[in-house]
Amino acid sequence: EARDFCLSRIAVAPVAQGRGFGTIPLREYARLAEAAGQSRLALEVSSTATRAMALYLGNGFVESGRHRVDDPETGRALEYVRRLAME
Repeated sequence: EARDFCLSRIAVAPVAQGRGFGTIPLREYARLAEAAGQSRLALEVSSTATRAMALYLGNGFVESGRHRVDDPETGRALEYVRRLAME
């Protein structure tokens, strides 16, 4: 949506996962969205990325729906969960 500030890619190396490093870019993302005057933060995550989903939930995101995407390059079907901050 037009009022969404969207995060396209975020990743934390497996050896660093679970240590709070994912929170740092999420906080910067929130700061940038606010500075840009956007009212919502938006991102999509694979429904199988349970650790990432836990990170987003722990940082104020809520699930707003799911949709399936067929990757034309790999032929894989991916289900994404869309999460939007409540602010």
